[in-house]
Amino acid sequence: MKHIIFCSAIMATFIIDNPQCGGSRVDRAQIAAIYLDNDNYDQALIEARRALREEGSRTDLQLIIALAHMGLEKDIAALEVLANAIAVDPANDQLHNTLRMLCEKESILMAARSALERLRNTKPLHAATLATAAWIELQLAQQNRSIALLDSAIALDPDYLYARIERSRIAGKNADLVRTESELRAALRIAPNQPRLLVALGEALLKQTRTTSADSAFSQALLHSDSINIAAHVAHIYSEQKHTERAIEYYERAIKRAPKDAKLLNNLAWSYAETGIELKRATRLSLRSLQLDGENPIYMDTYAELLYLQKYYTHAFAVIRRALDIESRKQQSEYRDYLREQYEKMKNAFGPRNSM
Repeated sequence: MKHIIFCSAIMATFIIDNPQCGGSRVDRAQIAAIYLDNDNYDQALIEARRALREEGSRTDLQLIIALAHMGLEKDIAALEVLANAIAVDPANDQLHNTLRMLCEKESILMAARSALERLRNTKPLHAATLATAAWIELQLAQQNRSIALLDSAIALDPDYLYARIERSRIAGKNADLVRTESELRAALRIAPNQPRLLVALGEALLKQTRTTSADSAFSQALLHSDSINIAAHVAHIYSEQKHTERAIEYYERAIKRAPKDAKLLNNLAWSYAETGIELKRATRLSLRSLQLDGENPIYMDTYAELLYLQKYYTHAFAVIRRALDIESRKQQSEYRDYLREQYEKMKNAFGPRNSM
């Protein structure tokens, strides 16, 4: 229901810009937005078009019309409205966000590419249009074209944040950590102390084994956000990079804020298992995760691993056998092979004791 977010923003804009809320234009626009929020797309189109006839072209009303077309699955009509609106107001991020949302459907990507090519050929170049075109090229697996467009967007407007972030993401995927760091630092000059940018910078630094600088970036991120997700994300990054003790520290921070988050409990328990410390506490954490989600085979694997490390082989084997049984019932199993390896490991440990 992404369009609801857009509609709420549109209605807030109307109220702020027109506090009297007495004119017919404002009323029609608000009515159109309300119809859109309630999935009454045909009526939203009628009201938005009436407002356009009465007051002339307005980007926010064109956005409502585009979203209504999307609700009706009239994707080409939505694309035409968005392209026309971007031609008039290329700096409007809501238009670009909506176009990217529309292009999550593969069937519209080629038409969207063509529409933006026409804009680039007929209108003055704008960084936002270039960046959206780059995003579309990336969806079409044209990474080199995407990079060229993003670089052009940055050259045109070095302070266009979205282009910097997207360029850093592509560099990160290509393991170009120096470019990733450079783009993220440029992004942070535009949006200082933005927690997610700081976390991304910390990850790039950690991958370069610049641990002290990474720690500083992560700590700064937490200074500017008390989000559980930020702490959990940092913990996951440390875990992925095999800094398990630091991962534990951040998982502990997150769990203080969310003591009933089964995934966090499981991840912390597994981190303790990896280090081989605090195994009794880790076992309690693992059991708490299973109390919250008792049929999760990955959580069961953590519990089995902790039992195995403490040499409770019979119990560990019973748990991992149950986990493998649950995972094997799935038509598409991501973890079956891994759980099979765990099963064999614990079976081998259990077997000799069982035969005694």
